[in-house]
Amino acid sequence: MFARAPKWLVLWNVVLTVLLAAALATNVVLVQAGSDPPLRVYSSTLDDVGGDFTSRTADLDINSTMPRTLNSVTTADLSVLHPHVCIVTASATINKSSSQDSGYTIFGLSMDSTDTTVPSSDRVSLLIDGEPQTYETVSTVQGFDDISGGHTFRFSARKFSDAWHTNTVTASTITVVCVKKRI
Repeated sequence: MFARAPKWLVLWNVVLTVLLAAALATNVVLVQAGSDPPLRVYSSTLDDVGGDFTSRTADLDINSTMPRTLNSVTTADLSVLHPHVCIVTASATINKSSSQDSGYTIFGLSMDSTDTTVPSSDRVSLLIDGEPQTYETVSTVQGFDDISGGHTFRFSARKFSDAWHTNTVTASTITVVCVKKRI
């Protein structure tokens, strides 16, 4: 009887070793999924949208034809192991500088650039002098494909030309939603 016990003991050790290896492999997969979820959401901070959620902490004058960053979000913890699709949505409220001034402002989104915006994301605000409308809300959405790692998405505004009057952004926000791209 003692001669057979070591064979069963060896077989039992092999079975336990296989089960332990399977448990470790499962744990590795679950830990990877936990540190890299299929959906990540990034949003502008409370300072960007203002303490009352309706206005900026400090208004921004749009007085140049170069893009001025209203809000930005960085995807610092986005996995580099696979690509993602990121959808960026942003909105802002712009006010005329006075009731008689016209303003032509272009809003847009960019990734890792402060100098340009993606043309398909550009939205225009045109406030005409003499009209009773003193403010306008502008929104834009843009998709970015094959994204991995850290990137900075920016929502910016600029004047169409120097001939137009300066307008003021009083509220703005940006949200970035990234999902794993299925290949």
